[in-house]
Amino acid sequence: MKSKLLLATLAISASAHAAFWDGNSLLAALNGTDFDQYGALRYITGVIDQGMESSVICPPPNLTAGQARDMVKAFLVAAPNVRHFGANSLVIYQFMQSFPCAKKGLSL
Repeated sequence: MKSKLLLATLAISASAHAAFWDGNSLLAALNGTDFDQYGALRYITGVIDQGMESSVICPPPNLTAGQARDMVKAFLVAAPNVRHFGANSLVIYQFMQSFPCAKKGLSL
């Protein structure tokens, strides 16, 4: 029972800490241990879900979590000059570039 409680506490604290990641931290996690990589994947998918809920990004329905992870990692490796920004902003930016939502407006 205590081991399950410890695991749950670690998972919650890892999730809470992830909220303050910058691009450097996210890239380090993506290159880290299996536990770090899993945390990074959860973080990325959470940010994507949030972006989809607010209609900021519109990825295709068949996009896998692995593909999303690969896209974010490739972006962070290719753009070291922006890795000091918040990881959530960088993930949203990457997906806005790749999967923007159709603009809603009045048709004349």
